Amino acid sequence: MKVNAKKNAGIPTLRKTRIFWLSALVFGRDTVTSPTEMTRALSQLNAEVYLFGISPRRNRPEESDKCARAHFVLFPMKFVPTVTEILYFLALFLSVPFYTIIKNPDYVITGPDTSTIIGFALKLLFPKARFKVVLDIRSTPLKGSVLLSDPERGTAAQERLRLLFSFSLSLAKKKFDGLTIVTELMKKEVCDRFNVNPDFVGVWTGAVSLSIFNPRNFDGKEIKRSLGLGDKFVIFHHGRVRSQGLLETFKALGLLKTKHQDLVLYLLGEPDSLMLWKDLAREVNIHNSVIFHGNVRYEDVPRYIAMSDLTIVPLPDHPNWRHQCPLKLLEYLAMQKPVILTDIPANREIVGKCKCGIYISSVDPEEIAHAITYAYSNRESLGKWGNAGRAIIEDKYTWEKVAEELHDYLLHLQPT
Repeated sequence: MKVNAKKNAGIPTLRKTRIFWLSALVFGRDTVTSPTEMTRALSQLNAEVYLFGISPRRNRPEESDKCARAHFVLFPMKFVPTVTEILYFLALFLSVPFYTIIKNPDYVITGPDTSTIIGFALKLLFPKARFKVVLDIRSTPLKGSVLLSDPERGTAAQERLRLLFSFSLSLAKKKFDGLTIVTELMKKEVCDRFNVNPDFVGVWTGAVSLSIFNPRNFDGKEIKRSLGLGDKFVIFHHGRVRSQGLLETFKALGLLKTKHQDLVLYLLGEPDSLMLWKDLAREVNIHNSVIFHGNVRYEDVPRYIAMSDLTIVPLPDHPNWRHQCPLKLLEYLAMQKPVILTDIPANREIVGKCKCGIYISSVDPEEIAHAITYAYSNRESLGKWGNAGRAIIEDKYTWEKVAEELHDYLLHLQPT
């Protein structure tokens, strides 16, 4: 649902509104994500946003100093799975009502987690308050993908997420004022599967900061030389290194190692198990062709994308990914890099028939190998292909545009 504020003069503006965003974000562990970027973007629309989260350190993130209307309310906790989640829930439960009394928010946004209970509690504690509570969904953990390093724990964790998701959605349907979701595809999926009225649901996608992900700010060839990769054909992937198509990518490189010895797979991000992934690389005899690089500051990610020749988003055709909006794909396109990507609705929705996307029908290693060979054979044209990706982002996937979509949806919730 999108309501144009300029066409609805009777609807109040966001100039004097306050938004509480109860996120599960762990600063210092998670990279910059949708809540942080959206907090800054909304603040540029004159909304005052309070983003709640966890920080192992007491200092606020540097980004919070860039705009006086973006506030980061961080609880200093060392992250320990389950334990920290319980402590954070208690911290929110005790503190958010006091923030509500003092700051008088107009909107409260929760996630499909324990923060949903906080949102419901606020409605019980302040039955006459005018603030609206909205559940925001970025993914649908219907059936969890199993972590390569720890299948049992992965399955248990995903089952817990699935139960929390179903509980949160059920509560929001009955007691909340609205629901936002990441794509039109996922909106249809959720509305059909959980019997949600489409008029109740707004959509705002993932997005990219064009100032941070700007290829003009980087000399990719020079960066490549500085990393000792000047004579290599670099395939790049960033994010947490898990089993989502990367195992098959390893095997694809194994198929190509004798034909193209200058291929390098550069992985930016923490693996779920570094030793396991290194063992897998040795198993297919590509240990000299894979570079594992740890996490870097979010602002430094485009530097590494800039030095690559080709990027890859090998998400399998799985319910977890089918209707997503992959942020890494948006970031690759913003940096004018061609992308190997699976032919699933999420990717088609973004890339369409643009030449910047090299589609594979599955994550079969032979298909991935064929796509790499195709890109390698056309490496003189890759720069031209990648240019078209930037136009896709500028047209639809900037934080400024997406913030306006959420802005309009929130305005719709207020009475005229």
